[in-house]
Amino acid sequence: MANVPCVLSARLLDGQSVRRTSEAYIDPPDTTTLAQLATLLNNWLTALDAVTDGAITNTGITVKATLPTGLKPPSGTAWTASNVNKVGLLRFNSSGTTHRWSNVIPSIAQSSIVNGKITTTGASMGTYTALFTTTANNYSNPDSQAITTLYGRAISDRTTRQQSISKSFELG
Repeated sequence: MANVPCVLSARLLDGQSVRRTSEAYIDPPDTTTLAQLATLLNNWLTALDAVTDGAITNTGITVKATLPTGLKPPSGTAWTASNVNKVGLLRFNSSGTTHRWSNVIPSIAQSSIVNGKITTTGASMGTYTALFTTTANNYSNPDSQAITTLYGRAISDRTTRQQSISKSFELG
């Protein structure tokens, strides 16, 4: 039986409206159910709440899974030319709401762009969008409403301020 490293996190808000995150690391066996993970998280949150004057406003569990084999390495021509600020934006409809949810694909592959637009007929993008829109896969928006259909797509630039500053900063 293998263990699966996880990170428990809690966002706290203090009286001056400053937010800070607290984290705890756990290493439960791979037979642990989601309900058991939720119990581990709730136990930690209850203990944390007892030792802080701040208010816990948000929480989460991150599973630190091992990457699957076969993913591309950080090398090669396509990787060298990639830019995480050039994003593909997929807009999806969800059940029970007129609001749409977007999925951002950093460093959108050139093979997914045809005539300056994201293609929906390419095998890779078709597989990717079907992953979200197939009901049995249980993908949802942040409000747990099922993703139903692809509504629209766009290519955009999203600069990450901190990384852009560190890449362009010069002394002298």
